[in-house]
Amino acid sequence: MTPQQFNTIKGKRKYEGVIYDFTHFKHLSNGTSIVVYATTRTFNLLYSEVEDFLNSLEPVDKLINFEYMPPPKNKEMIFVLPKENEELRLVLLETLRSLKEKPTKE
Repeated sequence: MTPQQFNTIKGKRKYEGVIYDFTHFKHLSNGTSIVVYATTRTFNLLYSEVEDFLNSLEPVDKLINFEYMPPPKNKEMIFVLPKENEELRLVLLETLRSLKEKPTKE
């Protein structure tokens, strides 16, 4: 891996479906391996594996940053509950109504 090749992958790249931020690389003194460093992982590669590694890297599309925006004050918030929650809500309301109409000692 030459410095020119590394400069093409420096930064954020996707490898095997995971996004890594590649920072630097180092040739090992054994003469057969290279270490590629990312912020969360290191890759130990034989020189014979470098070309396949470089070819498998994918560019990362712009990451979308989501920010919380509070709802407008003059509008009501609407929550859509899953069907199971709606069924549970109906059973609980029915139980409370029956207890209100016919209270028990418990």
